[in-house]
Order: sequence, then structure tokens, then C-alpha cells
Amino acid sequence: MQATYRLHIRPKAGDGNAATSVAYCLANNVVGMGWGIGGQSRPLLPWQEYWQEAMEGHGRRSLASVQRLHAVRPGDFIWTRDTTGRYFLSCATGTWEYRDTEAGRRADILNVVSCTTHPVSLPDDVPGKVIASFRAGSTLQQIRSLTVAEYTRMLWSDLTGIPVVLGTRGTTQDLFALLDDEDAENLVFIYLQTKGWVVVPRSRSKDTMGYEYVLIRPRDGRRAVVQVKTGNTALQISDLGQPDCTAFFFQTSGIYLGDDLPATVRLSPTDIESFARANPLLMPGCIGRRIRHLQRLSLTARDETKVRT
Repeated sequence: MQATYRLHIRPKAGDGNAATSVAYCLANNVVGMGWGIGGQSRPLLPWQEYWQEAMEGHGRRSLASVQRLHAVRPGDFIWTRDTTGRYFLSCATGTWEYRDTEAGRRADILNVVSCTTHPVSLPDDVPGKVIASFRAGSTLQQIRSLTVAEYTRMLWSDLTGIPVVLGTRGTTQDLFALLDDEDAENLVFIYLQTKGWVVVPRSRSKDTMGYEYVLIRPRDGRRAVVQVKTGNTALQISDLGQPDCTAFFFQTSGIYLGDDLPATVRLSPTDIESFARANPLLMPGCIGRRIRHLQRLSLTARDETKVRT
């Protein structure tokens, strides 16, 4: 399977203007970064020659992202975004190059990989794990998530019209096998709001170790907290340490441990999936695309069955 990366374009040299750097990448069909070396302009410098000089000027630790860029191969995907928060998805068409040009120096884009790039028009078409990955400090990092990898390939197929062959997770009929933890949290988030609960946005923080977010029921002021687990990680039923609160639990595979307490509610994966499929207009783009993918799989399987019979 192709690797999936996140590239944060943040120039430190040249004009130091991220908008200029993004524009350079789009105009030249590349993604890239700085870490240039001194001296005269030398386009298409071989890797070993570049690496030796760059080590002297920058040091190995600073060049970690350049090493990752050197590992990118044709067919790998790279997520980027511009200064306005618009996201782009690129598919590499080449391997690492050192392109030392005047325009590249101004943009601080010298280490590059050729690619084809498409804008992602809607922000909710971007998976939560991709958005979260931009919080990390490194310029380039691989997103090691099978759900993100499969979704990225689905999205690329939709953006380009080029069919892709998905892996095991992509051929499953189980919606939750295609969702990561943040997508599952968002789905429960929307479901509970349709049931009369209002989510407190500030409560949705990774600092809240026992639960994902806090809700309020407007008709009586009742509070609630939510815990969500994905995959095969069992979910322990408890009061979550929140007295006088309803506690909602959702485990995408229905794996729960412990007995229900007076103020605990187990959410059924069947009910949540039925809700998602019945309310496509309420679904974030990244969840809706997965549902449409499963619908296409179902139609394909039905057609193949007709042919065999």
C-alpha cells in the first residue's frame, strides 16, 4: 500500500512567506521544503552530494524531514494545507530532487518531489487524524493509520476519477472498520445532538482523560459525558467519575465490560450505523464518502452475484 504523509509548509529562509511557498509548489507541480545549501545555484544535485554538504550546514537532526522526503515513492500521498486552512492532496509522480533555482530559494522550496495535486474543497472531507497531524512540530511525517490510508485512496479516486484497488479494510462492509477514533467521536457527537443534547465545544479536549466531551440537555439542564472506543479495544462501563451525570458509552464493535449503572447508556453500533446511513446530509464529508464507498461495494457485489447465477 502507498504511504500517506503530512507536509507542513513553513519556510524559515527565502521570503519566509508560507503563501509564496505554497504557490510555488502548486505552480511547479511539486511538494517540498527548504534546508538549502550554500554556494552557487546547482539544480538537480545528486543525493549523496547534497547530503554531505547539508550535514555540514544543518546537522542530522535538522534534516530528519528531508530524509523522510527522500523516502517518498511514486504513488505515495501527501496532505498539505495553505495559510487560509485550505487542504490539498498530492500523489507523488517522482522521487526526491534538489532543485536549486532562484524562485525556489525565494520560496524556500529546494528539496522537492514531483506530484499531481488536487484541492480538497470541503474541510470536513479531511479526516480528523490528518487535521490533528498538523499540530506536530516536524515538517514532514508519515501518518501511520490504515483508516487514513484507505480513506485517502478513496478520496483520490473521487478527485481524479481514477479507480483504485483498496486493501482488506477498504473491501469490508463494516462502516466502523473504515472510521478512525475522531470520526467515530464525531458521529456520536452528531447522533446525540439529534437526541436533544447540546455539546459543550470547549469540553472536547485530549486533556479530559476519562471522556471525549460534555453535553447538556436544554430541557432540564442534565449533564452527560461520552466515551468512545474503536477497533477491538473493550470499553469498561463505569460512572467516569462524574457524579449526577449520564454517561454514554460507544464501542464500535460492541465490546463492553462490566454491568450497566443507573446513569449509564450503551449505544448500539447497529443503531449508530443505521443513523449514519439514514442521514447522509448530516454526515461530515469524510464519513459520507465512506458510506458511499460501502454502497458502491454492495452494488458491485450484487452485480457479481447476478452474473454468477
